[in-house]
Amino acid sequence: MTIAGTPATITAYGLDRLDRRWSIPAERAEFALGCGPVLCLHVGGVGLRAVDAATGQPRWHTDRWTWVFPYDGRLMASTANSSGTRLEELVVLDPTTGREVAGLGRWELAQSGFGDPLIGVRRHPAGGLYVTRLDARAGEARPLDVLPEAAGNCQASVSWLLCQRVNGSYQLFRWSD
Repeated sequence: MTIAGTPATITAYGLDRLDRRWSIPAERAEFALGCGPVLCLHVGGVGLRAVDAATGQPRWHTDRWTWVFPYDGRLMASTANSSGTRLEELVVLDPTTGREVAGLGRWELAQSGFGDPLIGVRRHPAGGLYVTRLDARAGEARPLDVLPEAAGNCQASVSWLLCQRVNGSYQLFRWSD
């Protein structure tokens, strides 16, 4: 796939022979991301447009989400955040319709890479961090733990969470599903 030309056009090619499959106007698209059955186009700062990955035909569009990525057959999306914190309002979308199927609440993602478990953290009222597993398939945030010594800047892997502590050092915390 390329985004080029004047006016800007998105052109998709087959991988096996690099044959041209379809071409559509870019309409301010800055980049594209594979979102399962659709191709998600990030449009002009805020906004998403989804087109059928095989044909380029429009499926849905919205200016509500700032980013989106595929996870477990669904799309995880975030609303624009102007609060100055790393917390983002996270939702689960149906990739073919763009319809919101679940709201997960405000979380900071603690993720080291796509495909790892989706772990959300936020400050706990009594101190430390509240840790949850974000389940895109079930559309829910499942509580895992409260880490009283953790302050933020976390990265998650399969069963470990690396977080900065209140004193500035880092610590590995083990968690299980």
